[in-house]
Amino acid sequence: MKKKFRVFIALIAVFAIIASFCAGCANKSALASPSGFRVSDDYVLSWTDVPSARGYEVRVNNLDGTKVAVETPKRSSVSLSFLEEGDYIISVRAVSDGTKYTNSEWSAGVDFRKNYETGCIYKLINNNSEYEISSGAAVTGEVTIEDYYRDKPVTSIGPASFKNSMVLTRIVIGNKVQKIGDNAFFRCPNLEEIVIPQSVKEIGSAAFQSCDKIASVTLPDSLENIASFTFAYCKSLTSIDLSHVKTIGESAFSNCTGLENVVIPDGVTDISKDAFFRCTSVESLTIGSGLQYIPATAFASCENLKTVNFGDKGNLKTLGTQCFGACISLENIALPDGLETVGDYVFYDCRKLNDVTIPECVTDVGKSAFNNTKIFNDAKADGDRFTYVGNWVVAASSDSLSNMSKLSADDFNSGVVGIAGSVFKDMKNEESGRAWTFEVPASLKYICSYAFSNTELWRITSGMGAQLERIGFSAFRDCANLSNVVLRDGLKEIDGYAFYGCKLLGNSTQFSIIPSTVERVGMYAFRDTEIFNNPDVHGVVYAGIIGEENWVVDCVNTKDNPVRSVDLKTTVYGIADWAFGGCEYLRSITGLNRASILGSFAFADCKSLLAVALNPNLDSIKEGTFYLCASLTDVSLPVRVKTIGDRAFGGCSSLITVKNIESNALTSIGYAAFAFCTNLSFEGDGSRLHFGTNLKELGEYAFYYCEELDNVKIPDGLKVISAHAFSHCYKLADFDFGNGVEEIGDYAFYSEDLLGEDGWTISKGARGVKINLPASVKKIGRYAFYGCGRGYSYDDEVADMWGNGSGNKRQLTDAKLGNVEEIGEFAFANAYLGNLELPDSLKTIGKYAFHKSVLNSLTIGNGVENIDRHAFNGCSNITFYCEDGSRPESWDARWNSSYRPVIWGCVLSEEGYVESVTISSSTLSHGLNGVAAPVRAGYEFVGWSQTSGSETADYTAEEFINIPVGTTVYAVWRSVAN
Repeated sequence: MKKKFRVFIALIAVFAIIASFCAGCANKSALASPSGFRVSDDYVLSWTDVPSARGYEVRVNNLDGTKVAVETPKRSSVSLSFLEEGDYIISVRAVSDGTKYTNSEWSAGVDFRKNYETGCIYKLINNNSEYEISSGAAVTGEVTIEDYYRDKPVTSIGPASFKNSMVLTRIVIGNKVQKIGDNAFFRCPNLEEIVIPQSVKEIGSAAFQSCDKIASVTLPDSLENIASFTFAYCKSLTSIDLSHVKTIGESAFSNCTGLENVVIPDGVTDISKDAFFRCTSVESLTIGSGLQYIPATAFASCENLKTVNFGDKGNLKTLGTQCFGACISLENIALPDGLETVGDYVFYDCRKLNDVTIPECVTDVGKSAFNNTKIFNDAKADGDRFTYVGNWVVAASSDSLSNMSKLSADDFNSGVVGIAGSVFKDMKNEESGRAWTFEVPASLKYICSYAFSNTELWRITSGMGAQLERIGFSAFRDCANLSNVVLRDGLKEIDGYAFYGCKLLGNSTQFSIIPSTVERVGMYAFRDTEIFNNPDVHGVVYAGIIGEENWVVDCVNTKDNPVRSVDLKTTVYGIADWAFGGCEYLRSITGLNRASILGSFAFADCKSLLAVALNPNLDSIKEGTFYLCASLTDVSLPVRVKTIGDRAFGGCSSLITVKNIESNALTSIGYAAFAFCTNLSFEGDGSRLHFGTNLKELGEYAFYYCEELDNVKIPDGLKVISAHAFSHCYKLADFDFGNGVEEIGDYAFYSEDLLGEDGWTISKGARGVKINLPASVKKIGRYAFYGCGRGYSYDDEVADMWGNGSGNKRQLTDAKLGNVEEIGEFAFANAYLGNLELPDSLKTIGKYAFHKSVLNSLTIGNGVENIDRHAFNGCSNITFYCEDGSRPESWDARWNSSYRPVIWGCVLSEEGYVESVTISSSTLSHGLNGVAAPVRAGYEFVGWSQTSGSETADYTAEEFINIPVGTTVYAVWRSVAN
């Protein structure tokens, strides 16, 4: 009985405890349900913390209600990154500690979509607006790069992100990717296929190098440049379409041993060395007409190459060193019309080559260009003294000059036109010290570089009727016995170092060593000769008939006895290249106006030269003639000058006046011709720089950093304003573009803010140009008008900054863009533009094109097809007026990343100004950021009227936001006087 009693008592105690607990529960309240849900970019779900909650329970269900997972976080957040791609409903409840509160009710379901993820590692770029793949080391097999990752676009595949992946077999790149970084897929040995979308504009160096199994690649139309080593060592690659490519980088396809045929289309304008080196399966090569130069070893060691076809437009000028070397299957080749130079070793070791056509236009053949070809080896086997290709002597046997006293026309084939580079270089007679004579064959036109250098030649003669035109670089260098040279009229060029080291060579009393027909004498052509050792009292070295020397070929300028002033002989005709180069103490030169030819860099780095008087018959200023003449203040160009060469006056920092630059004879101004002429203002001819009507070419950097230049007029015949042509011309304010310009190059008018010593951002002068483009302009390049716009002077700015004067605030320029079709990236960034109407002709606006530019309003017609990301980023005052009813698909989603007001569905006139708009619920975007008035050239905006043709307004520009939906309003314009 006792045992049963104890049990009964225990049960009663348990029931008492349970009853007490239930009574307590009946008095407890439930926790509040979680709310305020947010999902971060990293897929972390968070909510507002519930007071007194001990933790939380998170329930994840599929859309059909089936349970996926339950998480129990202690804090008010949970990571959802573990979920698979798909759609989910998530509910959360707060969990109590069981003493004072009960668990909350489940929250309302939160919809959540988990996007596809590759397993790559991503990083945010471009102000956290987009993603770049930084690593794909964890991916396996086939991978598809998503367009969006965590609701932001994937725009870049980072450098080396998939490098050395052994398991990657196929990759499809997302449609938002624009850049594939350097080494991105370097040495992925099992990658068989890669799909590149049209969005990709840039592929970095070595991006696919050593991907052994890639058999084919389709390049996007937008890709213009193939970087160095991009596809190098892709051994299975059999074909490549280069239709839209413009440049091919160094070794881009080198060692692609499976590549069978190569077509370089006409659009390709530049290829770099080794571009197709050792592509051993290529049998046929077509080279389009866009190339002017084939660089070193570009197609060397293509062992199966049998056929080479050239474009028919005659643009190819030069074959670079060994560019077809060791193409051992090549048997014949016809070099194209227009070719001028066959470089060193071009066909070296092309063992089967037995038929070559050299056109008459070739003027230079390099050393060993045809050595170890069938042509060369057959001539050697037959015991021939010379090897000929066409009418060129391209090689000579080692004993060609043995036991001889004369080399003449009798020793050459009839009609010989050229002796290639180094043919007789270093050859000696068996009888040491025996000198010999070279009688130039009447048909011979070209003696190329080092052709006779370091031989025992003592005399050169050319007879009446000789056709010799050119003596090449170092052609007779170090011929220590050479003392007698007779050259006839017809010779046009004596290249640099041509007779350097010919110690016995002096001027003659009978024959001028430089015939009257010579147009150029190269640098140091007669240095270390008897001629050089006999300068005049000023240190000037002349060449010609003694007493009538017609060329200045050098000067003896030493530290102890520097050349300070020069009085040229009355007989002088030409100045050789670099003749006075580096004479930093030369202050004056008289008699220069007698010289009809001034050589390249003839006075370069003559820092003290104050003034020059030029021959009125001079027709060109050559490359670098007055380069870095820092004390030169003014120049009067002869009115017959046709060309001003590269860097001709570059760095002439004291140059103020250049007279006669407006001459109609002037057709070309070269690269950096007046760059860093920081004081150039052309004030001597009025304050304007006017070019003559026949100017056709303006080189890159032509007036770069001409800080005082303020007014320019371009003739109608100039079609391209080249890159950097007027960059950093801070005072440039009035620019007449003429009516013929079609393209404005990259950085053409680039102008930047400068930091003063005290850290203030300052402007140098007006820093800008009034932008009024003619209808002919089709393209505006990258950074072309960066920082431009009418401005105020530095002094006014300082006065206003410190409150010492009113200061003229920068005057906004209502830019007119004519019929432009393309605006490049950053083209108008930081520019002051005022009101702008984009023409209907405009199709493309590049990224950041108007970044932080000052714009009041902008009208966009429906011709715009593409607006790239952040095109108007930082434009704080702008309002857009668009003819389209909503954002077209081709516009990047971030085109208006500053969220400026946009009025959609405007009716625009043929001239591009706003006529009317019908208000709907989607007409206005971001209107709370302040709507500005539309614009119309020659008119002032009055406001909006509900009546067409009214002269009074019902709404102001700012009141546009209040116009009722369904209302059609008409822009009211009032004409203003010009």
